[in-house]
Amino acid sequence: MKILAMDDFYKYRFLSGITYAPAGKAAAFVAAQACPEDNTYQSHIWVYEAGKMRRLTGLGQENSFVWQDDEHLLFTARRTESEKKRAQAGEQFTAYYRIPLHGGEAEKAFELPCAMGALRQVAGSLYVGAATIDAACPDYYKLPKKQRAQTEKERADSADYEVFDEVPFWANGGGFTNKKRTALFWVDVTSGRLGRVTAPLFDLQAVAILGGKVYYAGEEYNTKPTQRQDIFVYDPASGKVRCVYNRREADIAGLEAAGGRLVVVASTE
Repeated sequence: MKILAMDDFYKYRFLSGITYAPAGKAAAFVAAQACPEDNTYQSHIWVYEAGKMRRLTGLGQENSFVWQDDEHLLFTARRTESEKKRAQAGEQFTAYYRIPLHGGEAEKAFELPCAMGALRQVAGSLYVGAATIDAACPDYYKLPKKQRAQTEKERADSADYEVFDEVPFWANGGGFTNKKRTALFWVDVTSGRLGRVTAPLFDLQAVAILGGKVYYAGEEYNTKPTQRQDIFVYDPASGKVRCVYNRREADIAGLEAAGGRLVVVASTE
């Protein structure tokens, strides 16, 4: 039996986000691998189709994607020097690229003025996603470019100190998190328009799509979370939000739609 050496860890690939295309004939996933030269991870989107696997992207920064239809995927990346410089300057934005499944270069589809994570399709061009916001400036995404630049400058000028008025104020791998929240947004991928669904101090925990509606769990807090969440449903047609569970009995880790029902993954003490 061969003894495991330190360099063997660089050979490991970590898979995530395995998702079928709408028709179920292909699946895509992200494969990440440690890169010792850059002291980071490189990640690519791979596709499994007709019993074979192939790499779809090659930049090494693709870690979030969603199927737009059976022939196209949308993924996040900073592919141009302009995008990289803007990110280094502190601008909050997410660029989405569209890539064909069966050949062709990735082309920029749209850009969102916030730090958006993975999107989920609700219906047609309507998607929802989770984005990190600062409760002190929850409508950053609405600001004109000049005002966003001023906000970024003010943040840079005050980077030498932090104000803590809640706990926890720091997270491993996330740095300072004081007054940072994960917010739920709706996104139209055709026009690039978006809107925030949750309140500035609401922290999103889980999301599921069921029957054309968006179910989500989380809690609103000012100084300390209770780790006990409510469940809400957002109706895109009316724009209304309704609370469907408010007992605060469990720490809700996940929501899944299965067999026409909402499955809740939670823990209690």
